[in-house]
Amino acid sequence: MAKALEPPQAVQPGLVLHPSFNVTALAELEGSPYLLSADGKGAVCCWDVSPGTQITEPVHVLQAHSDAISQALLLRSSRIPEALEDLLWKGESEGSQAEADLSPKSKSTQAVSTAPSEAAGPVPLKAVPSMKKPKRRGLLQCCLCCCRGQSFKSGPHWLVATSSEDGHLVVWYFKPLPRKTPKAGEGIFEVTLISEWQSESAAKITSCLELHDGLLAVGFKQGCDVNLVDPCTATVCWVLYGHTAPITALAECADGRFVTGGADGAIRLWAKRTWSTAWPAQDSLRRAADPPADGTEPPLLPTEAWNELLGSETGKPGVCSMAFHAHTQQARRGEMAALFLRVLVQSGSNLIKAEALKKSQVYVACTVLDVADASQMSQETTAQTRSSRTGTWNESLTLSYRRSWIAGKQGLPECSWLDLEVMLGASRKKAPRTIARCSVPLEEVVRQLADAPSHELTPSARKLYSPLGQGPYEEVVDAELYVGFFEEAGDVLGVSVKSVHGLAVRFTQPIFVRATVRQSCAGAVQSLPAKVRDVTEVRSQTVNPWWDEILEFEIPVFVGDRHISHSPDYRLYFQVFCKERMNNEKLLAELFVPLADAIRADGQKAKSFELKPTEMLLNRGRKSSRSSAASGAGKEKPTLCLAFQAIVPCPKQIQCTVERLDSVKYAGTVDKNLQVRMCFVEGDPMLANPSVRTSSKQQTVKPVWKQRCVFDMPAGLLRSGFEPRPPSVRKGWVHDSREANQSSMAVCIDVCDRDAINGTDSFMCRGHVPLRTAWEAATKGRSLVSPQWVSLVPSAGARLQVGFSTNSSKDQLNVHILGAEKLPGRATSGLADPFCIVRLAFIGQLGEPTDQASVNLPFVTTPAGELRGGADSLFFQHEEVLELPGALAEGMVAARASWHYQVDLIDMKKQVVLCSGSISVLEMLDDICRTEGRCEVTRYTIREKLEESKSLLQKPSTPDPFADEERCGSVLRKIVLKQLDKPYKAALDQGEVDMSSVKPKRKQVGEAIGSALVTLGLRNNTERVDRGTDDMELHVRFQVVSRWKGLARGSRSPPSVPMQAPSAVRCIATLANSIVAGYEDGNVFIWDASGHGGPLHQFQAHAVPVSAIAVLPPLGCVVTAGEVRNGLEAFSESRIRLWSTVTLELRQSVSLNGSVARVLRPLVLGAAIEDIMRAAEAAGRSIEKREKVVPPCLAVGTDSRQAKQVRLMRISLDVRKKK
Repeated sequence: MAKALEPPQAVQPGLVLHPSFNVTALAELEGSPYLLSADGKGAVCCWDVSPGTQITEPVHVLQAHSDAISQALLLRSSRIPEALEDLLWKGESEGSQAEADLSPKSKSTQAVSTAPSEAAGPVPLKAVPSMKKPKRRGLLQCCLCCCRGQSFKSGPHWLVATSSEDGHLVVWYFKPLPRKTPKAGEGIFEVTLISEWQSESAAKITSCLELHDGLLAVGFKQGCDVNLVDPCTATVCWVLYGHTAPITALAECADGRFVTGGADGAIRLWAKRTWSTAWPAQDSLRRAADPPADGTEPPLLPTEAWNELLGSETGKPGVCSMAFHAHTQQARRGEMAALFLRVLVQSGSNLIKAEALKKSQVYVACTVLDVADASQMSQETTAQTRSSRTGTWNESLTLSYRRSWIAGKQGLPECSWLDLEVMLGASRKKAPRTIARCSVPLEEVVRQLADAPSHELTPSARKLYSPLGQGPYEEVVDAELYVGFFEEAGDVLGVSVKSVHGLAVRFTQPIFVRATVRQSCAGAVQSLPAKVRDVTEVRSQTVNPWWDEILEFEIPVFVGDRHISHSPDYRLYFQVFCKERMNNEKLLAELFVPLADAIRADGQKAKSFELKPTEMLLNRGRKSSRSSAASGAGKEKPTLCLAFQAIVPCPKQIQCTVERLDSVKYAGTVDKNLQVRMCFVEGDPMLANPSVRTSSKQQTVKPVWKQRCVFDMPAGLLRSGFEPRPPSVRKGWVHDSREANQSSMAVCIDVCDRDAINGTDSFMCRGHVPLRTAWEAATKGRSLVSPQWVSLVPSAGARLQVGFSTNSSKDQLNVHILGAEKLPGRATSGLADPFCIVRLAFIGQLGEPTDQASVNLPFVTTPAGELRGGADSLFFQHEEVLELPGALAEGMVAARASWHYQVDLIDMKKQVVLCSGSISVLEMLDDICRTEGRCEVTRYTIREKLEESKSLLQKPSTPDPFADEERCGSVLRKIVLKQLDKPYKAALDQGEVDMSSVKPKRKQVGEAIGSALVTLGLRNNTERVDRGTDDMELHVRFQVVSRWKGLARGSRSPPSVPMQAPSAVRCIATLANSIVAGYEDGNVFIWDASGHGGPLHQFQAHAVPVSAIAVLPPLGCVVTAGEVRNGLEAFSESRIRLWSTVTLELRQSVSLNGSVARVLRPLVLGAAIEDIMRAAEAAGRSIEKREKVVPPCLAVGTDSRQAKQVRLMRISLDVRKKK
């Protein structure tokens, strides 16, 4: 069986590192187990954080600056690596000049290196002395090299940038030393200074960030502007103007836009496409900027300053394209909530040809992902040529690219690139690897194609470079790739790959070219939500598999007054896998379905989607088509049949107050033992009570029953005539779907296999007939029953013969179960002991009976009730707020009329549901609507009257951001409870009148053996028992409340603190399409980066300033830390808190024991969550073994008066399976 491991929900403390001074920045050397920490004395320490290590001392120390380091960054762009290789190939690293540039302080093999001497000016990029320039080789040398088998050998290296309060910005080159174990007093890296920039007047640098194009953004302690520095030339390229206070936080969006936060409380977004290098005046700059979200204009800059910037050769001015102000936008309604998406994977067709199938097993995996996440690669955005040994391909590839919606306009993300990689083919011991690469700006290619008359670009040479973090390879000195481009329909780019020249490779090893469209910032931005994956069961040896399984996901959406919105980049990624020998899994085909299309398909029937096959499936299809070519069989494309149900959160919520339980009938403990569970379910669960069961037929797959099941008809279906629209529908609270509700009722028939000895019933197949169709067939006036065949799923070919009739008063429905054929038998004998369970039930939107559905919506429970005064009533007096399940139809969000409010009475000691009851959402809301206009005294009306009576001379109170305009009262309803799992009623044989005439039949041999085993205590009794708990009455009060009152937001989702004035932005983290900002007052705001005016969500994360914030993708959470300032605050706020990325509710709080968290750094080392969970599962229950395979996922830099520490957090070791 295929299985998916559920992601962990918590972290636990791991190794603790002890630096010598307070940590101010953390950086990870990706691809290695090393972590860099920068401190307040200008030192950079390197730590080994590999799983299972106990080393708490640094393995390398670099004295990088003379003052405190503000930021340490791992540089990921190709700007500096390509410039370094150009310097090397041009020969600028040779001669006396290179030797003079190399100082003893810039190259170090010691454990403690010293900082370079302060330069009088900037130091442009210079080549690393350890790189050796290769000699130009002739034809003979190339041939000998290819015969010897050059393997592109070169160790890894990293580029690290550090900024300091001494005003210096330095780029370092880290390369591991060849020896594995360092000698005493020596480090493990060779560190070289390759570029240095110094701010004017040695202004203190407080923040630094690398942008997607390789420029470094720098913020200053006393300045309000941001400088964009080119590290290759050590010059300022742009000066960003807009803030009125010092810059406090920098970040980058997924699409490449730049985000800044300042002490003025403003968050500003900067887009390069709104800038120009030749603006004539200040007015042009003002026109280029989009109006801020609060409608205010940016402050003016003196004309002299503008003229000076425009005339400068080192820096051009830039303006922001969007701005957010929390204190002016806090009162806007909106918050994040969970959308429950249910996906029906019904069937697949033409997945593999029968000749190539053999013993393969097929299953479907679905993942909710954001296409803005750079870690996701698929056939849509990646393509590759065939392998070649000569370096010539002459092939055409097609790649899809996306356009983002920003401020109502659609355009390419700024960080859109086309990556071209030349790769060595796989061998027996090695996987395919990249040996050369180049990147092409996608926007430039699209613009050139639009201007070209033929919409095609002639192939031209592109210089190839070594892979990032590797090289420089001598084999790519003269390497060039000849590629061209052409335009396809839609957002599809064609790439014409011709050949590669000057690349020295072996003749015996094939190479190929892989093209990838990259439209997000790699490594800098994480997606929201965390990747959620679910899989179906495995189906064996079938070309057209049938699953009929439902996968469920939670997706964050923004809820407004009457609408919802979500990221346009959210998609459902379906993958069809083939599981072959040795449990090898191979991808057969894939499919992308945008989330918006899935929501629009809510309520529609299942339809087929065309799959995009992989090369493996195409090859199998070619081989198997040879035999079918003679027969003339046409090519059929593989498809996947899907259906969707989107349960949308409503702007309205239901406040339920469970008051008391009357007429208590229970033989067990009642006082302080019974509790009530409340939830919303699809369909009426009480409709299936009672259920009727036929007799079991022994050892057959073609049983004949000829039995009759009697049901009372629902009163709603017997009513006829015109009915006015309900009040809740007229008010817009509920969608009008009365006809759909009646048509969703059905006669449901489950065919099961009875194992009398073990006492277990196994499901075989199911069929259903619409109740209206059955009633029409029963009331046609014929005296004889007209049988009809009903198909049974999921068994192919199985069907059931049924008939319908009614009584003389036409208030009952008789369901005649006649027989069945082609039922699936047991795997051992091929036979079964089938029987039928017949009931009336609602058929959900995905075609399943609602009484058998398992919708994982949240539920709430009351405390145990108490008996008072010796009465037979149990008192609860408990109040809860429930989410009202809704649907999006005709652009409006409203409740679903087919859903019901269900209550279950539970025995807390035995954990058994005693009885249940329900009430329709439509009926409940109709009763509440009828109370509108009545004068009801509640705590809200009392507060409003007090506010109105205040004197006009008094200072007005802070406006309530969650105020509600609705004035409806509450209603008290009595719900009669019934036991749902009562013993089945026995079906009547043809001609029997009632149950009193049924003669007891002799037990079969299997049933007799099973009864004997129960009597001897060798197995439990699985028969249903009547507990006698019917007709108890539960009194519940209902009231509609607005989501904006925040009644459902308790301690796990505290509302934000009202902001009377701007609060300084302390830290920023970017998600795929949103911005998470922490403020001085402890609030956290989620802003929509696509241009939505108000905040998506807001809450108070801490009662102290938010000192750090980060996104932890493996756990799907946002991590925040508070800056405590005294012992009293340290008692409650010295901790980091983990908030769910879906609902932004508190998931975990980890104590820091009085320390202050200054830095939070998610680690790539612990991001491969599925591999880590499987490794932990394979390690067993041994804690020592698991510690060796579970790496840290989060690094926390803390300090206190007693100690300076770097605490490593790892995921919780509780491995949970989801089957």
